[in-house]
Amino acid sequence: MVAVFFQLARILQVHIEMSACSSPVVIQPVYDYAKISRKEVRKDGVMETKNLRQTATFNAGAKAVYELLMDAKKHSALAGGDTAIISRKVGGKFSIGGYIEGTNLELVPGQKIVQSWRYEDWPKGHYSKATFAFKEQDGRTKMTFTQVGIPARFYEDIKQGWIDYYWTPMKEIFDK
Repeated sequence: MVAVFFQLARILQVHIEMSACSSPVVIQPVYDYAKISRKEVRKDGVMETKNLRQTATFNAGAKAVYELLMDAKKHSALAGGDTAIISRKVGGKFSIGGYIEGTNLELVPGQKIVQSWRYEDWPKGHYSKATFAFKEQDGRTKMTFTQVGIPARFYEDIKQGWIDYYWTPMKEIFDK
């Protein structure tokens, strides 16, 4: 969906530039963000992205895992004291420490969280889609996490960041 949007924006940009000038047109790339390199943009003008899938099992019920992620006070403690501002409504915004932000797209308490999600270093206006799905069995919860649309150059850092700053500390919290 994001790729389609940017392709459409590129077409509109070209059309506007061509209709506004009688002289030769210089077509600007869609991605003129300060922090994006030419290697990150495919020939069709779409930024290279990667998708992530991780699973983790926690010694807690699904509602407790959901609450740790969605309760601002608990999430702040998880984030090492970074201030978490989290709306509990679909369409509501969230921010973690001022460096992660997004919007809640779908919330099913104890079952699923779907968010648009971005890190401050990402190209301006680019969001990925993060999905946390919870499956409880025998008092433990298996979480399947997917993140679609991570800018390729940030993939390894994001992949390891979820493990280091979320899954490992969450396991430690629930193992107490």
